Amino acid sequence: MGDTPVYRDSSAALDARVDDLLRRMTLEEKVAQLGGVWLAELVTNDRLDVARARARLRHGTGHVTRIGAATDLRPVARAELANDIQRVLLEDTRLGIPAIVHEESVGGLCARDATVFPQAIGLAATWDPALVEAVASVIREQMLATGARQTLAPVLDVARDPRWGRVEETYGEDPYLAGVLGTAYVRGLQTDALAGGVVCTGKHFLAYGLPEGGMNHAPVQLGPRELREVFAEPFAAAIRDAGLASVMNSYSSIDGLPCAGSAEILTRLLRDELAFDGVVVADYFAVALLEQAHRTAASRRDAARQALAAGLDVELPAFDCYRELAALVASGTVPEVLVDRSVRRVLRQIAQDRNITIIEDAAQAHGAVTDDRSTKAGASGRVGCFSFYCSKNLGAYGEAGSITTNDDRLAEELRALREHGQSTRYYHPVVGYNARLDEIQAAILRIKLRRLPEWNTRRRELARTYEKLLAGSGVITPEIPSGERHVFYVYCIRVPNGRRDDLRKYLGERGIGTQIHYPVPIHLQQSAEFLGYRKGDLPVTERLAPEVLSIPMYPELTDDQVDRVTTSIREFMKGN
Repeated sequence: MGDTPVYRDSSAALDARVDDLLRRMTLEEKVAQLGGVWLAELVTNDRLDVARARARLRHGTGHVTRIGAATDLRPVARAELANDIQRVLLEDTRLGIPAIVHEESVGGLCARDATVFPQAIGLAATWDPALVEAVASVIREQMLATGARQTLAPVLDVARDPRWGRVEETYGEDPYLAGVLGTAYVRGLQTDALAGGVVCTGKHFLAYGLPEGGMNHAPVQLGPRELREVFAEPFAAAIRDAGLASVMNSYSSIDGLPCAGSAEILTRLLRDELAFDGVVVADYFAVALLEQAHRTAASRRDAARQALAAGLDVELPAFDCYRELAALVASGTVPEVLVDRSVRRVLRQIAQDRNITIIEDAAQAHGAVTDDRSTKAGASGRVGCFSFYCSKNLGAYGEAGSITTNDDRLAEELRALREHGQSTRYYHPVVGYNARLDEIQAAILRIKLRRLPEWNTRRRELARTYEKLLAGSGVITPEIPSGERHVFYVYCIRVPNGRRDDLRKYLGERGIGTQIHYPVPIHLQQSAEFLGYRKGDLPVTERLAPEVLSIPMYPELTDDQVDRVTTSIREFMKGN
């Protein structure tokens, strides 16, 4: 709002903040978010070396690797050091993006003075999910107290070979038990809202507990059914039942495909089948191992290309192969949209850590798609709000609207609120509203919904025609970011230099209707006086308000009518 960038506006929707920040970032700043930095690169004698830190972090960083395990500092000193690092990122980098400090905590936070708990295999022997959640809650408190916001735990591997040297880190050989206890661990650390919790990293995806010969890093050979029903099930449970926010790859290959470079594993199975929507981080040095061990990559640069395309978002413990991403994008070898995809996931996680509840205003966006055409309008937040006012892309013949949510409890509350607060007929636990969508309006909307894709396609065609015919006319047409699909409820141009009202009058005299959305900015409306805004507080909004003008836009608009509108606009701008 105003001089404050959208990404710094805590009241703005999460996706709007992420998109705004992403558009401002240079390629180097984007790539920096996809790697980590060893603490040793930033300190001298366990104290922050400000000069070194400013040089190393000049573009930012996604992660700071293990302050607790890399020092013998006590908790207060660790917290102070974490704060000092974040201060450099917030105050001495161009965009002020904080980093995520990650630690290990399989058997308790791996740091001085932290509580040591039994290893996971010992906790599994209790068969007590409540106990595991209580253990995780203690770990959460100790991590938050020292500024650590992500743990590389729990281990959700199903241990099927006792020779394997990491059996003690697992919850054993049963996928159901591993899923139940892993879910309890995630709940204890992440809680219901990441703002008060710590991001958990389920590892190692996938089938790491069945290596050939019981040897760490060894290949895994098994079929797709067992892979899913046994080894993926603990991950599926933690994603489904606890909202697992991060996943780490396995070092192994499965049927010859190294997990760190496999889109089949990290995208089609993890994201498409298991519906994971968080951040995938690399097990330490896993990207380089695509070249050094698996031999699927010819170079570090090729390893970075493989891993990013597969869906591995962040290279840990520190930048190595992903340093090459900027050059890969510049050469055209890697599309920048793949970098943006991973950066967007990282930025969303940072925002979620800060307790931002998203209520998405999708009132005019029926059928719009953003986030590289993978996120539909109304699906980005906890709640999406749509208007079916008669003039909308999907409009009823009266007042109507809807709310979407994937939160079952919230959906139940909303259903009660819309009908006088009823839980069941004639029982009203809360005061509600008379806000039901009547059957006639619903029937009309159901029929019109079938035509919505066709109508939106026509609106986009009209917008492209407007953009082409108005190029060089002196008016400013909307700019649509790549990867997004607009639905153009209105087509709003900007008319600079104080000529907007004269243009509107000129078009009106020629029978061309226009509208101003809106003549008085919201913060200067009388109804908003209680907010305390004054003229000049939001200068960008106030500068644009006298320029905006909506010109005709509806699916039935003909090409001849568009030509008439644009010809009239060009004539006015040329003569004035």
